Amino acid sequence: MNLLLSDLDRTLTGLHEPLPPDRAAFIESLIDAGVVVAVVTGSSVRDLTTRFGAVIAPRHRGRMLLYANGGGSGFRLDADLHAHYLYDHSAEFAPHRPTVHAAVRSLGTAVTVEDRESQVTVALPGLEHRRPAVVGALSNALPELLVRAAGRKSIDITLPKSTKATAARDVAARLGGTSRVVIAGDAFGDGEADTDLLQREFRGATVFCAGTTYPSAEGFPVVRADTPGPDATFRFLRKHFHTLQGEEHTTCPS
Repeated sequence: MNLLLSDLDRTLTGLHEPLPPDRAAFIESLIDAGVVVAVVTGSSVRDLTTRFGAVIAPRHRGRMLLYANGGGSGFRLDADLHAHYLYDHSAEFAPHRPTVHAAVRSLGTAVTVEDRESQVTVALPGLEHRRPAVVGALSNALPELLVRAAGRKSIDITLPKSTKATAARDVAARLGGTSRVVIAGDAFGDGEADTDLLQREFRGATVFCAGTTYPSAEGFPVVRADTPGPDATFRFLRKHFHTLQGEEHTTCPS
């Protein structure tokens, strides 16, 4: 079985942009060739559905695994774009929201706050140099939550189990085994070494990584490439999936 496990923004699409039709057609061709496509993003369920799911042809939508809110919500879409949840941590995060907003206000720094279903994202426009200190301050104020740097200028605050690593583990558990894994995007380990996560969850598979945070691991077949944006990502995907045309179709696991 072959798997594509990918981030969305700056990987399959530009930041906050929909998936272009030609790239949607390529994703559909992978699904037709038997590749299990799983997409993980910090965006909301609605945003992932609108910018990615709605661009994919209806007959392919139910054959993907989708993870929003940084891995806090896993779901599948039907042909009519209704979300059917695999799991959802939104309700568990809700009681923490007032404390999170209070901690952010206590920083005394001008920040932009985006409140999502199972996480809060804090952007530091023009203050990127202060991000490590802000992460430390928020971590001390919110010991029950996970506070981590995200993207180039932001900080995500979420439950410890609402991560890309959670999504990767869920995908691996549903597949039960893979022969080839192509990962596009960075930091699927979310606090643990990415190669440790890959070794444990995709043992025995050959892993191709299009990202910047995957050092080689002794005894583990990781092929790494740095990809600066969607154009380079799709060149990488075409290279590593070009042999799949005509392979027997694999049904996406439930």
